[in-house]
Amino acid sequence: MTPRQIALVQHSFALLDPYSEAFSQAVYGRLFQLDAGLKAIFPRDIARQGARLMQMLGVAVHGLVCRHELVPVLRSLGARHRGYGLRQYDFETLAQALNDSLRARLGEAFDAELQQAWHEALRFIAAEMLQGMLEADTEPQPIGHIDVLL
Repeated sequence: MTPRQIALVQHSFALLDPYSEAFSQAVYGRLFQLDAGLKAIFPRDIARQGARLMQMLGVAVHGLVCRHELVPVLRSLGARHRGYGLRQYDFETLAQALNDSLRARLGEAFDAELQQAWHEALRFIAAEMLQGMLEADTEPQPIGHIDVLL
């Protein structure tokens, strides 16, 4: 990612802060529209789950400046997610849900340049989490134990 792309992602994420609860609810609503089967993986308290998503997204977005320091965090998160039984294409579904929710919340500000910046950020985050999943020795847990899907 370029410094400009990182700045764009960080700035746009900051714009979501006042709307973080509504935004996270929109993300999960869209996620479940795209793949209703994912609903079974999440706890019933989706508001709490949304807060966790926003917290982890914040860590990832702010960590883009020092990606080498962010990598172990993302890989650890990925290892935990392997235990939840997530698949590679679930990350693609979440990226689509995030993209759609960003477009809906940011409107015209979510132009091609910002969309590309978020694409690069989410691609990096997902790649490192997937690497953590591959390296994990965790067995899948029963459905309903996910902490945060990023």
